[in-house]
Amino acid sequence: MMAGGFSNVKPGDQEAQEIANTVKSTVATRTGHPLNVFRVVQYATQVVAGMNYKLKVETDGGEHLHLRVYRPLPHTGEGPQLKDVERGKTLADPL
Repeated sequence: MMAGGFSNVKPGDQEAQEIANTVKSTVATRTGHPLNVFRVVQYATQVVAGMNYKLKVETDGGEHLHLRVYRPLPHTGEGPQLKDVERGKTLADPL
C-alpha cells in the first residue's frame, strides 16, 4: 500500500462484511431495493483519521454495487458512514 493510497484489493472477509452490514439499510434506501443478498466479494482500505473502505458487494440477481464507507476512529463513538453508492457494476469492474 502506498502512503495515503488504498490497499491492494482483497477478497471479502468477515471484517469487510461487518462494515457493509452496518450501512445495508442506508444502501437499500438509496437504491430502492430490499437487498436480500448483500455479500462483500472484494474490498480495499485506506488509513486516514479512521479508515476508508471501498467495497464491491454482490446483491440480488448477481448485480454488484461499489460502496465507499468511512469508519471513524473508535474514540469518536461514531459508527461507519456510507459516503457513496455506485450502481450498475459487474464483478469484472475494477474497484
